[in-house]
Amino acid sequence: PSGTSTVQPGTRYPLGAFPSMDIWLDSPDSMLIVEDIANNTTLDSSVSEMHLQLGFASLVFIALTQADDVISIVGFYWRDKHVFSDGERAYLSALSSLLTPITVNRQLLANLEKTVTTRTQELQTQLTETLRFRALFESSPDIVGYVDLDRTLQYSNPAGLAFFGQTAVGNQDMGDIYADEDKPRFEQEIIPALTEQGLWQGEVTIVNNHGYSMPVSQIITVISDQQGEPIGFGSVIRDITASKALEQNLKDSNAILSQLSDLSQALNKV
Repeated sequence: PSGTSTVQPGTRYPLGAFPSMDIWLDSPDSMLIVEDIANNTTLDSSVSEMHLQLGFASLVFIALTQADDVISIVGFYWRDKHVFSDGERAYLSALSSLLTPITVNRQLLANLEKTVTTRTQELQTQLTETLRFRALFESSPDIVGYVDLDRTLQYSNPAGLAFFGQTAVGNQDMGDIYADEDKPRFEQEIIPALTEQGLWQGEVTIVNNHGYSMPVSQIITVISDQQGEPIGFGSVIRDITASKALEQNLKDSNAILSQLSDLSQALNKV
């Protein structure tokens, strides 16, 4: 080094606290040329100490501006004291206009790269969530399906394909899965509820391609895109055959108990 310093090697500065920052903020449109750091009174003492510690004897600071805003700072350093000729000074003055477009393009590329990286991370997160939920749907005993706004089936999990006797999703209309007695409810109750509230749930009977019917509990919800525009309907159907059978058994048992009670009361009157 061409001088001494109290600044410890390896000292790190936040950008706003960097010693040279005061110079750039005070006169950002100017070019600062220092031929002899050790004996220059323009620089703050902390700035001089830092550069002397790093072994620099001369320096040049050039502010790159765009629309009156400082977008970057370029620094040139010399280990040995350097006296600048008029030609060198003219060249350094021209560097600002030459380097500014390069700096702007690099910033645009950096911002673009950051945007792409962020979007890629978001898509990876969405894909992970999609795969996780798809794994749940695929293994669910409930029938899970998705239809588009034309009410055409676009996805069904294995439970749905098995019930409807399909090996792949076909051009099946959402309304075709209901038993004849529930078809009017689809047009008169279910579709209006989805249009007005975005959700419908209730009990219906569905029928497969072989004519087998099954009582079910169904939830249908409107699915929207990121802009909130509807793109289709999601449905979860659960078989309630066992609960319906139990419900019927309870009704039958209650009816038998009622008959026995009536018979007991009649015998007591004899």
